[in-house]
Amino acid sequence: MRQALGARDPESRLRLAAPIARQIHDAQSATFDLLRGAGVVAPELAKLEQQRECLRYERQERMIISLRDAGALRPELDYTTARDIFWMLTGRDVYRMLVRERGWSSQKYRIGWPTPLCKVFLLEDE
Repeated sequence: MRQALGARDPESRLRLAAPIARQIHDAQSATFDLLRGAGVVAPELAKLEQQRECLRYERQERMIISLRDAGALRPELDYTTARDIFWMLTGRDVYRMLVRERGWSSQKYRIGWPTPLCKVFLLEDE
């Protein structure tokens, strides 16, 4: 994460976020799927899942601040909207849908994910 935040240009920051998301999802996918399913019958597990997502949202704030401060965010994206979209797109559900349901390899997720992410957030070069 330090490498992504330390990258000089905003596109590199977003492109470096993809391997981070992939590593986390690859390593924790089965555990969190179990936790999520168990949360339906055990409210304390659902609360743990909610706390984990809040923590992930908080940790991602620095990325959006760095894009905003660099003047790289699209003008139609306010800070909160950009933060919410980044949280959603880097979430386990997107990974699960692409890798587990659509059959993408985790490598394809890492390679195929950054370009659309950059298009969502960054100003186009004129």
